[in-house]
Amino acid sequence: MVSNERLTFSVFYERFSVLPDNRIMDILRNHNDYQEAAQHAATQIAIERGIIHSADDLLAPEFQKRQSTKQTLFPSTSDDYHHTRLLSSVFRFLFVFSLLPVVYGILQYAKGNMFFATAGIILGSVWFLLSFFMKRLGKTVFVFPLLFLVLVVAIFFGYKLVLHSPFNFMDFFMFLIGILLPTYFVLLARKLIGSK
Repeated sequence: MVSNERLTFSVFYERFSVLPDNRIMDILRNHNDYQEAAQHAATQIAIERGIIHSADDLLAPEFQKRQSTKQTLFPSTSDDYHHTRLLSSVFRFLFVFSLLPVVYGILQYAKGNMFFATAGIILGSVWFLLSFFMKRLGKTVFVFPLLFLVLVVAIFFGYKLVLHSPFNFMDFFMFLIGILLPTYFVLLARKLIGSK
């Protein structure tokens, strides 16, 4: 019977064998971020290609990733591959956030409130377009209109929340999440685009 570790090694070996040498080097430089089977597979491929001579070469300073002791609010990426993937994930979140005002608009339409229905759909569409152009053009200038939209929504719903009686902690908590989460992802996208 084949062991699970050996099977996992085979899967990683097959997956990594098609990668170019520079990508294998990225894996080796960041080998502590990978599973043990992935480390062994990348090491084996690097030895076969002559990138390194033995597994002991990974003890060299260039393969020892220095952990930063500084805590940051935004994650940093070690290479272009991870940078691109993280940026794509951030924009997926920004696109999903554009659905929230649209859903709100649809709910308001069902209640017969045409003003808020139209405002929600327009706000969601504008958010989506700004996010799309920010991703497509790679310009941080779109951050300011997006943050302005968050501010407008915060003022509107904050005012509505204050007028609502009695005070409900869960409403306040959801309000904070609804404001802080889009703000965080807009600022993270700004940081990632700026660090390209």
